[in-house]
Amino acid sequence: RWGGRRRLEMLAVSRFCAGRVSAVFRRPLCAAATRATDASNSEPQQNARVYTPPEKHLTNAYDPETGTRLRRQKKKALKLARKNRVKLEPMPLMEAIKYVKEKAVARFVEGVDIDLRLRLDPRKVEQNLRGSIAMPCSVGKVVRVVVFATGQKAEEAKSAGATVVGAEDLVEQIKGGFLDFERCIATPDMMPHVGKIARILGPRGLMPNPKLGTVTNDVAEAIKASSTGVPYRVDKEGGIAAGIGRVNLADADLKANIYAFIKAIAAARPKGIKDPYFKSFTLSSTMGPGVPVDIKPILVEIGDQK
Repeated sequence: RWGGRRRLEMLAVSRFCAGRVSAVFRRPLCAAATRATDASNSEPQQNARVYTPPEKHLTNAYDPETGTRLRRQKKKALKLARKNRVKLEPMPLMEAIKYVKEKAVARFVEGVDIDLRLRLDPRKVEQNLRGSIAMPCSVGKVVRVVVFATGQKAEEAKSAGATVVGAEDLVEQIKGGFLDFERCIATPDMMPHVGKIARILGPRGLMPNPKLGTVTNDVAEAIKASSTGVPYRVDKEGGIAAGIGRVNLADADLKANIYAFIKAIAAARPKGIKDPYFKSFTLSSTMGPGVPVDIKPILVEIGDQK
């Protein structure tokens, strides 16, 4: 009992002292600011000490101009921004593309991302969609592809534009830390060797998979699909998000890629899914806000009105 009371007394003393110390340190700063104002209005005196505010205040530092703490100012500004935030209504696709480009003000070339909310349950195997979609236009990104193949398939891979082609030697390079690529393709006879580095490729999403078309004997077609293809996978909330281009691409190219992506997702609709299959469609840039898009006209044009 006495120990708890003693702790309460010490806590009260520490709070009182903290308040006194903050008040003591606050007064000289205000006084110095007042003296600096008076000195600026009058003629400069020789050897006069003029207060110069620091270029960058510390976190939660006291601002003599407003008489408040900077952290409090930031909270008020954030609260005001949230209050004045405008909720966008679903707009046509071309207007959404132009709006996304206007809001892309980062110092780098931002990507354009598509987010589809679907009526899917990823816990069910038949609804856990996953694959790759070939885009009709460029996505504005150079994709580096490595191929595990031997003999004639290796020559086909080199002719198709693969970045690196190899067999057991490529496995040893990846074990040594070589991961400078975005896609990985293998022929079926090379999978026993690729399995040795599954713990390296798997967590990075680079492991060849027959469902994705990256384990095949048609190496040239797989390289072409990987170079222009966009991988997708259903997330935990039953949605699919992917990058379909960059803001420096033409509006027509972005529109064509979006139509191709939605058409492929509509074609992969599992059986037994109730309407509506597409709940919402949002378009955004890498650092910009999400823009809701009216998806009904798009579904009518691609021939899927469900």
